[in-house]
Amino acid sequence: MKRIVKIVILSFLLLTAAISSCRRLPDLNTDPVVARVGERELHRSDLAGVVSVGIVGEDSIQVVETYIEGWARRYIKLDEAERMLKDNKDIERQIREYREALLIRNIDLYYGEQAKDTTVTETQIADYYAVHKAEFMLDRTIVKGIVVRVPVSYRQQARLKELLTSPQAPRRQDFRDMAVKNGFEMREFTTWTAWNDFVAMLPEGEKVTAANAVTGKYTETTFGNYKYMLFVDSALKNGDTAPLERVSESIARIIRNARINDAIRTNEDSLFRAGLASGEIELGIKN
Repeated sequence: MKRIVKIVILSFLLLTAAISSCRRLPDLNTDPVVARVGERELHRSDLAGVVSVGIVGEDSIQVVETYIEGWARRYIKLDEAERMLKDNKDIERQIREYREALLIRNIDLYYGEQAKDTTVTETQIADYYAVHKAEFMLDRTIVKGIVVRVPVSYRQQARLKELLTSPQAPRRQDFRDMAVKNGFEMREFTTWTAWNDFVAMLPEGEKVTAANAVTGKYTETTFGNYKYMLFVDSALKNGDTAPLERVSESIARIIRNARINDAIRTNEDSLFRAGLASGEIELGIKN
């Protein structure tokens, strides 16, 4: 005979009381049942945190009602599944395998955490990069350089260009000072930057293609009342080896993950050897 399932949801007044108490745990002697499915009970204390801060009145009542109904639906469905599948050996196997996998995952996480926060030095990163350079290929063009916008009426454009393209640091600083003094919009990229970001200062529709991404190349283009001067200090193309500074964080993560995996494997090996030594593990058993 099927088990009789009772679902009890209390009246509006009890819901109101639950709502007013849902952000604090009630006294142990005043924790009434607000819903029941078979032998399972949902208590008022279980509603703590259900209603978010700022939700009041009818809205909060609706939130609680929806939660209680959802709880009831979940467990009435679970009861039905347990009745229908109680003799299903495959379900039992899946539950057992999931439990084992969950336990193993958590013990791995425990030992992995011991190695997680270890320091990765710049030398270790550089050594890894030197051995695995071929694994770090660029998927886009990147550059370092400067973009400056000057009015087409500016009379010292030639001087500005001369200073911009000079390989001498003092003359580059003269360029910066000259641009700042005249209030020119300027962007200097001292770290590797994708080409599209490098030319983002240009007006929409004004294209300067990545073909101009060549180390030491000067490019200029005029749009309206302004001239845009671009100078590429360094450039790497799509397919080139990525520079160390661009991939150092990724390498540090790789090294840390390798240490975590090593810690997990070391623990596993230790347990295995101990099991063999104690006789808890027996291999090659012959009947």
